[in-house]
Amino acid sequence: MTDKGMEKSSGREILEVVFRRKWLIISLFLIVTVGISIAVLRQPATFEVSGKLLVKRSRGDVLLTPTDTRNANFTLTLPGAQDLTAEVELIKSRSLIEAVVRNLALHQTARPSAEGKPVMLAGLGLVPGRLTAWVPAWIPAWIPGMGGVSGPEGGEAERREIRSFDQTVASVQRGLTVQAIPNSNIIEVRFRASDRAPAAEIVNALLTLHLDRYFEIHRTPGAAGFFTAQRDLIEQNLRKSEEALRSFQETEGLLDVNAQVEAYARKLVEAEQNYIDARFDLRELKAKLSANRGLLAEEPERIVTSQETRPNPVIQAMELRLLDLEMERQKVLQKYTEKDRRVAGIEEEIGTLKQRMADQPQWVPSSETRQVNPLWRDLKEKVLTTEANLDRLAIRETALAQSIDEHKRRLRDLARKAVDKDRLAREVRSREDVYLLYMRKVEEARISEAMDQSRIMNVSIAEMAQPPIAPMPSRKDLSFLFAVMVGLVSGVGGAFVREFFDDSIKTEEEITSTVALPVLAEIPEENNGRKKNGKNGG
Repeated sequence: MTDKGMEKSSGREILEVVFRRKWLIISLFLIVTVGISIAVLRQPATFEVSGKLLVKRSRGDVLLTPTDTRNANFTLTLPGAQDLTAEVELIKSRSLIEAVVRNLALHQTARPSAEGKPVMLAGLGLVPGRLTAWVPAWIPAWIPGMGGVSGPEGGEAERREIRSFDQTVASVQRGLTVQAIPNSNIIEVRFRASDRAPAAEIVNALLTLHLDRYFEIHRTPGAAGFFTAQRDLIEQNLRKSEEALRSFQETEGLLDVNAQVEAYARKLVEAEQNYIDARFDLRELKAKLSANRGLLAEEPERIVTSQETRPNPVIQAMELRLLDLEMERQKVLQKYTEKDRRVAGIEEEIGTLKQRMADQPQWVPSSETRQVNPLWRDLKEKVLTTEANLDRLAIRETALAQSIDEHKRRLRDLARKAVDKDRLAREVRSREDVYLLYMRKVEEARISEAMDQSRIMNVSIAEMAQPPIAPMPSRKDLSFLFAVMVGLVSGVGGAFVREFFDDSIKTEEEITSTVALPVLAEIPEENNGRKKNGKNGG
């Protein structure tokens, strides 16, 4: 058999099953469809209420800082996503919902709706309360919130109260939707219920209790006392720093460090310049003194102004001595030869005497007048003056060098004292800034506590929940379509399940495949009998 033949055979078998079980399919279809439709029609109308919460970045606290803020630019921005997320989680917290349930006593009283029916929360269940009056006694006691009395009456009532409270909290959580509106600082709180009035009460109670809990969560008790104690401690340290700075100034005599440093620096520069000039002048005077001393050595101290001459008596005495030596030489020659040493000694003495006579002037002054050389006197005065100036410059150079060292030492001392003074001044300024900061923190804490007492916060109710006029639009047409589809699937599925568990033989192929014998005849199940009866009656 080909694939096409097999497909035709399968399709025929499916159609045979459908036509054979048509009444079962129709019955299941009607039962499921009608049941779901009745459930949809009996579902109560759902009302949705919403309230809005406005979240601001600040609650109007006065900004106090230790600096001048008159020229500061403050940028007002919306709260961040983390701020809104935190508020959303706080609103959805179970503790807050439990407080709402206790405040409204939802778990103690069953509220009938305007139509006299029990209130439904978000279409998910009844408002828990004293429901035991509505529940038959035969319902097991282990079903949460349902009948059955077991054990002492007081203990069972307490357990029912706890179960009722938990169920109420869970119902409120299921019907509650809290979300932040995008690109805004508004949080929307929505709640769905089958009655308009309790839903609005729940949302308004939730918003109001959230504002009440906001102070307990965000306030900082004892902040004013803490900042006051810190301010007093900083004030004591500030007074000590001011006293240390004042004592240092009085001890060191520092009035205006910059002016004093500038004055000593100016004196140091002037002394260094004078020292350089003195060294150049000293070098110049030394050169001048050396030149004058050279000229002074060349000039005579006195000079002859007038004189009278006469024959040189030294020459006359030498001539007499020469004559005596000549006579003595003649006497010695009479006894000895010219080569005798005595003759040679006399001749040598005669030659020396003649040489000395040649060196002597023929005429010598007999009388002369002398006076101090004026050029020598001028040079001598210049040398003495230069020496005095040189000594004075040497003393000045030494004094200037000492003055330079003294100015440098004072500048170093001033620099060290300036560093110490700046350190003390910085300490005073730092503690003064901290003191001013704590003063403003004390004021901010006081203002914050006053605002807490006046219930001023950065979260406020922008819109209270109002009972809705009309219920939420329901998509019952889709529910009916869903019911039809479920009924159809249930009917067809039930038919095939019934066919699967039915082991009777119905077709010629089943007989052939079961007993392996050919079929001789086929008797219709119903039509044959009716037709036969009809013919007989006719």
